[in-house]
Amino acid sequence: KVVIIDECHAYDAYMSQYLNRALNWLGAYGVPVIVLSATLPAEKRKSVVEAYLGRDFLPKKQIDPLADRPVMEEVTPYWVLNHEYPLITYTDGTEIRQTTVPEDDEKKTVKMGQVLEDNLVTLLQEELSEGGCAGVLVNTVKRAQEISRTLREVFGDDAIKLLHSRFLAPDRARKEQELLDELGKPGGETERPPFRIVVGTQVLEQSLDIDFDVMVTDLCPMDLLLQRMGRLHRHNRSRPQKVSQAKCYTIENAEQDFNPASEKIYGGYLLMRTKALLPSQVTMPKDIPALVQGVYDDRNDLTVEHKDYQQHKDRWMHILRDKEKRARDFRIDPAWTDLKQTMIGWMDTDVTHHQSEATVRDTDESIEVLLVQQKINGSIHFLPWAEDGREIMLHQPLDHVTAKALARQRIRLPGILCAPWSIDNTIRELEETNKNQLSLWQQSPWLKGELALILDESLKAQIGNYRIQYHQQEGMIYEKEEDADV
Repeated sequence: KVVIIDECHAYDAYMSQYLNRALNWLGAYGVPVIVLSATLPAEKRKSVVEAYLGRDFLPKKQIDPLADRPVMEEVTPYWVLNHEYPLITYTDGTEIRQTTVPEDDEKKTVKMGQVLEDNLVTLLQEELSEGGCAGVLVNTVKRAQEISRTLREVFGDDAIKLLHSRFLAPDRARKEQELLDELGKPGGETERPPFRIVVGTQVLEQSLDIDFDVMVTDLCPMDLLLQRMGRLHRHNRSRPQKVSQAKCYTIENAEQDFNPASEKIYGGYLLMRTKALLPSQVTMPKDIPALVQGVYDDRNDLTVEHKDYQQHKDRWMHILRDKEKRARDFRIDPAWTDLKQTMIGWMDTDVTHHQSEATVRDTDESIEVLLVQQKINGSIHFLPWAEDGREIMLHQPLDHVTAKALARQRIRLPGILCAPWSIDNTIRELEETNKNQLSLWQQSPWLKGELALILDESLKAQIGNYRIQYHQQEGMIYEKEEDADV
């Protein structure tokens, strides 16, 4: 078998510890592995090769002829620092080899610019004055929802599409297919509209093969920014003259260096380095390796003139060390080299199965629920546009077809309801409601252990101090009770 690991750049320092240990075992058993990424930093490339081969490419010992003692001299293999692109690095036994993939003749030059968030509407009006399709990518669901509302007021509901992770699974799948039908590869059933603005979050960064004429984005680390720009002028097609040149604008904050939510997600250190390295234009793919390595290589001193730069750097390095340490505590042992060892007692550990599963991702716990609607007469139904809004029986076990359809009505609750200080209360409320009203659903194999969130006639519900609403156009919206009363 061949193991394929896609979008490797998306693994953070925490998950990379698990990835490297998995690669270590796959390498020990001689399993072929293909690791894919268009924007992989050199250090991560080095780490996955080291893990697979089960060895570290440490600094080599050299002899100081004057002091007559061994000293450590940093000797970095060329294959680690190679900036050619596109590049294949591969192992041949214990040897590491590289080959450059011949580029096609197509190069894309993207002009970079900045725009204040208050001027976003004006910019889009100007860029799309002759028509075209724009992408607006921001770093949080809440910002995406707010910006889409603002743009709808100006451009109308029909012109705006919104995509993020807080939609029901069937709704998100449908929205993704609509985007592919409109903005996908030319030909076939693709019908590109004369005017479209798509607002989305990181879900637009990868996997979706869609093509924008112009892009506006929150600042994010360089590798992710380049991934976003990969959705810009992605295919050869006729475009309005105003957007015939690919352009990408980063959203600036008038009062702060970065949007606070962006800093919380990515850290100020990487954002500062990315901002310092952003050129006035990017030629893709030629500029990708230099820009990515420039941001992630600490040896590249950018001398960022910012009073908090060193503080952000220290904090980032501390976070990395902490992530790596916590992940190491839950990993299995390395692949052994002693052939006399056996797997007896291999899984004897103080860590429970539940604990180990919960620690694979370095995030707060999350809760997924199934959304249903309760009518005034007390009957429970699918949401109006799902399964024709038909009634779901309460006082008898569900048939296989209904239970399977209900299991698809899945959505993840907002993080604020799953935070360490609130998750117990959230689960307690949901369990009490499910036990009192929906207990027979647990008899279905599709629904055993699932929790449903019952929305009222207006598709609203309350959990703790938060009011939840589901909107087919905007997804799940939440607000704190005191905020809602203002």
